[in-house]
Amino acid sequence: MVADSSFEEKVKELAQWFETHDSLPELIDDVVLRRFLYSMENDVEEAKKLILHSYSMRTKHSNLFFDRDPIDDKIQKIFEVADLGVPMPNLTACKRRIVINRLIDHDPDKFDFDMIVKAFFLSADMRFSIRDDDLPLKINCGDIPIFDMTGLSYRHLTKLSLSTLRCYMRFTQEGFPVRLKEIHLINVSPVLSKLLTIIKPFMKTRVKNMLNYHEPNSSTFFEFIDQDLMPIEYGGKAGKMSDIKLDFTKQLESRREYLTCPKRWKPRDNNNKIISNVRSTFTDLSID
Repeated sequence: MVADSSFEEKVKELAQWFETHDSLPELIDDVVLRRFLYSMENDVEEAKKLILHSYSMRTKHSNLFFDRDPIDDKIQKIFEVADLGVPMPNLTACKRRIVINRLIDHDPDKFDFDMIVKAFFLSADMRFSIRDDDLPLKINCGDIPIFDMTGLSYRHLTKLSLSTLRCYMRFTQEGFPVRLKEIHLINVSPVLSKLLTIIKPFMKTRVKNMLNYHEPNSSTFFEFIDQDLMPIEYGGKAGKMSDIKLDFTKQLESRREYLTCPKRWKPRDNNNKIISNVRSTFTDLSID
C-alpha cells in the first residue's frame, strides 16, 4: 500500500463530489474518504456508488445509525454486556487490523440485539475515523473480524430481530468502507449451526468463503493469526482485553462530538429522501 499523487488527487475529486451531493451529509473526514476509495480498489466511480449506498442505508435504518451517543446509558450498558468491534493495538504483518467481538455477560435477559447492533455501528464509525499516520494512505489495509462464540445460547437466538439482522448483514457486506479477507468464528459450539441457518440467507457467497471455524481449545486459529497480536486471555501479548477495551471506550467518548454531529451522518436534503439511483446490482465487497 503505497501513497502516490494519483491517489491523493482521487481523494480530492471524491471530496469535491461529496460536497455537491444534496443526498449526502454536509461533512465527511478525509480519512473516511480514503477508506471508501481504497476499499473500492482506488476506483472513484465505484467509491461514489459505495458512498451513496452506505449513506442511503443509514437514512433508511435511522433507528440504528442516528441519534446515538457513546455516553448514553443504554449504549454504556451494551458495552458492559459485549465487546463490539474492539481493535487490537498492533497490525498484522500485512497491515490488517484484528477486531474482536464477544459477549462479556452471557445472560440472555441482558441481550438487546437492536442496541448491540447500534453500538457495533457506533464503534465501527469511530474506528473508521481514526488516522494511522504511520501508514502511507493513513489507513490500514483492512480488517480481520473475530467473533468469539463463548456464552452464546439458543435463548440469545430467540432475541434476534430479523429486520435488524438483515440490516446488519447487508450493511457490513455492502456499506462498509473496508476490505475483508478472512473472518474467524472461535470457540464455536452446537448453537452455531442454528445461527448459521438464520444468517446464511443474508450472506453473500464470497463472505461465506471467508468464514473460518475454530472449536474451543483448538490451535487452528493461530495458523491464520499471530498469537502474540491477541490479548492475554487468548494466549497473546497484546495486553488484557479489559485494558484494551477501556482504551477503546475512552476513544469513543473522546470522539463524542464527531459521532453525534448530525451534519456528518444525516443527509442535507431536508426531506431525508432515500437515495434511489444506486444500482441494485451493487452488492459485492472489495476482496483482495
